[in-house]
Amino acid sequence: MAVLSELGSIASLVGLPLSLIALISAIYHLVRLRGETRAAKDAAEETQALLRTDMTLANLLRLNERIQGLIDLLRTGERERALERFPEIRNLFTDIRRRHPDLDLDHRSQLQDAVTTLWDIQINLEAISGAIPSDFRARAIGKLTGFQFNLIVELEDRLGQNA
Repeated sequence: MAVLSELGSIASLVGLPLSLIALISAIYHLVRLRGETRAAKDAAEETQALLRTDMTLANLLRLNERIQGLIDLLRTGERERALERFPEIRNLFTDIRRRHPDLDLDHRSQLQDAVTTLWDIQINLEAISGAIPSDFRARAIGKLTGFQFNLIVELEDRLGQNA
């Protein structure tokens, strides 16, 4: 019995350092894994931001094309076809604003103003019966061209810097 007790004491003494080594190793691996997890999470968030920016840049290109198409329809007086274009253009502006909450207040405000302006042009165009008056056409085209050469270009530059 005394031999078993002595063997148990020796096993306990040998087991204690081994347990401490195992505990230290487990803590080390846990800390290392936590760092790798954080790095993977950061990389995933960066990739999501880049994808969101790429999608928005593609939407800006599509938006520019749609606005040009609307301008062409207004120039040729194709009222009904022009009216069909407004919802998609408004949605593209809204989508850009929604996807990029990090845009500065000025750009967010300009995007909201663009949506409001588009509603205004559409409502006024719907109220016109017959041919589109040249003064209305000129004002609408002027505002749409302003979106193309000011707001869209600024947003492309801003988002291109972040890419």
